[in-house]
Amino acid sequence: MHPVLFEIPGLGFPLRTFGVLVASGFLFAVWLWGKYLTRFGRDPEGDPARASQVGVWLLVGVLGGARLFYVGVEVTRYLSADTTPGIESYLGATDRGTVARRLALEAPDELERAQELSIGHDLLHDPIQILFLWRGGLVMYGGFLGAVLLGSWAARRHGLDP
Repeated sequence: MHPVLFEIPGLGFPLRTFGVLVASGFLFAVWLWGKYLTRFGRDPEGDPARASQVGVWLLVGVLGGARLFYVGVEVTRYLSADTTPGIESYLGATDRGTVARRLALEAPDELERAQELSIGHDLLHDPIQILFLWRGGLVMYGGFLGAVLLGSWAARRHGLDP
């Protein structure tokens, strides 16, 4: 599978294969749920529209929960880590490339550890990065929990059985 299907012309924004497949699956599931509600729901006219409204909240719950759990995992990993001076110099550097080259020669295992901890460090010290979903970082069980919580709330709010 190719990681990137293509880049959006003029923006240089890559459209990733995994994201397209997940979005397609989600849209298909909401459409299929609407069809089932038309056939088996209490209100065949209104239930499909309600299903699409709940689907939006499900998507928000999946993305929000998955990202929040990812941030929690990475920040906890950073805060609980026992760091050496080499790792601290890497995390605090504005030009990490220079420090990374030095660490690669002197202590390659410290460089690997520093790169793992850099995600939590960056999220903690620059919180706007929490919103950068396109850089990756989602946790599946967080998405599941977010979808269950927000989906149940939205289903009740719109008069559907969760």
